[in-house]
Amino acid sequence: MKRTNLPKSLKRFAAGVLAAAALTFGLPASPAFAINTVSCAGRDDFVRLEIWMTNLWTDRCFANAGPMAVDIGGVYRVTSGNNKVTINLRSGSSNYSITLGRWSGTNLGGATVYGVAIW
Repeated sequence: MKRTNLPKSLKRFAAGVLAAAALTFGLPASPAFAINTVSCAGRDDFVRLEIWMTNLWTDRCFANAGPMAVDIGGVYRVTSGNNKVTINLRSGSSNYSITLGRWSGTNLGGATVYGVAIW
């Protein structure tokens, strides 16, 4: 039986496929930074903004680490839940940045929040 040699280009292709597979499956996954809005659903471990909207109280909650640009007016209170959070806000003509540790909260007096970052 005669032994056949694979063409050089096929060998290179196979080596490339094996290298890509090794990198894909051999390296540990890095942490995701994907802050997102979630349903508050009576939970207290999320970052929660309490908002007054024309005769109606509502809230908006955030989970997972990372920054998010938002534009939410009428925010009267923020609680951090089980998170360290930085809130960027505008009150009157001034901008402020407030960082809260876990399980804390503060009143914002109807400010506009333009950034939320969970650490």
